[in-house]
Amino acid sequence: MQSTTGSAVRTVIPGDALYSSKEGYECGRGVYELRGFIRAARVGHLFLTEKTNPSNSKTTKVVEVLNPDGSFKYQVPYIGAIVTARVIEITDSSAKCIVLRIEDTVLQKGATFSAVIRKQDMRDDVKLDVSSHSY
Repeated sequence: MQSTTGSAVRTVIPGDALYSSKEGYECGRGVYELRGFIRAARVGHLFLTEKTNPSNSKTTKVVEVLNPDGSFKYQVPYIGAIVTARVIEITDSSAKCIVLRIEDTVLQKGATFSAVIRKQDMRDDVKLDVSSHSY
C-alpha cells in the first residue's frame, strides 16, 4: 500500500470521538474503535493519512493520534505497555518502582512515573529476595 503523509488537524485527548468508522475511516496508531466511532487513545495531535491499495486503486483514510512532529513515542504508560523500571523499595507484599522507559521511549529527566508491583502479580519463574530494603 502506498500512503500520502497527512498533517495535524487538531489536538485531542483520550476518549474524544474523532470520526465515524462507517464513513470509510480506519484505525491507525493511537486510536481505537468503540460503538461505531474512532476515538483517541492518547493525548496528541490528530493526523489523517490516505492509503491507496495498488491492486484495486481503493483509497482509505487512516486516523492516527501522534506527537506534534508525527512520531509515535509514548509519553505516559498504558495498559499492556512494556516498561523498564528501577526498583526503589521492596516490602513483604510489593515492590515500588520508578518507570524509566515506556516501550522504545526513554523518559526525559523529570518526567517520572511511580509504580507498585504486588507480590501476587510477580512471575513465579523469577526468584526474588522479598526482604525489606530501602535505598
